[in-house]
Amino acid sequence: DCEGEAQLDRLRRAAAHLESARSLLQRAVRARLGAAAGQPQRRQLEPRPPRQVEVFRTREVEGGVRARKLLVNNTTLTALNLGCNELCAINSFGQGQYNTDGIEAIADALKSSGIQFLDVSSNCLTGVTGRKLGFWNTSGIEKLCDGLPGSKVARLVVDGNVLHSDGTSLLSAALERHTSLTSLSLADCNITESGREMGGLSQLVDTLKKLTQLQDLNLDGCEQLKVLPPLVHPEEVD
Repeated sequence: DCEGEAQLDRLRRAAAHLESARSLLQRAVRARLGAAAGQPQRRQLEPRPPRQVEVFRTREVEGGVRARKLLVNNTTLTALNLGCNELCAINSFGQGQYNTDGIEAIADALKSSGIQFLDVSSNCLTGVTGRKLGFWNTSGIEKLCDGLPGSKVARLVVDGNVLHSDGTSLLSAALERHTSLTSLSLADCNITESGREMGGLSQLVDTLKKLTQLQDLNLDGCEQLKVLPPLVHPEEVD
């Protein structure tokens, strides 16, 4: 009998819990229905955030050409990461047949696209890897520079592309015609080396003075740069 009473008591408690849960559920449903009744039947959709795209290992020149088709007249994409994609057909060991069709395709599409962030880091744009393997050629950086002025690119990452003085001069000249840049990263670009001419670095410093909207600057690995131009605040340098 005692065991039967205990079992009956457990059943009563379980039933009470179920009734409580049912009551809470009914109140939640009524609250949701009441809230819905006070809203217009056609709700205005919230604007979607700008789309971003990252292209990983699209393989050499072909990847750049395919990405161009994605970019032309496409104003909804705002960010493009093409880092380490061998856009000039040279791998990290300096192997391959140098070809600028990939980076040229990307640069050509920039002016008609909505790209505001562009990462072309470690693409051997000058035919030389960060380990100084390969053969020097400025055609790739020239193609990139042709596409920047007139584009919407505000944040540019060129890290890991060996520029030396010549490549730095080319990029500096392009940025003088693209003063809306807010972020620039040239880390490990071998802007200067011991024994090499310093003209590219001097031109870069002069260009930075004209980039009045620049907020972030990364020159890691540029040991020869000792003084920043007045318009660049040291606390904003990565």
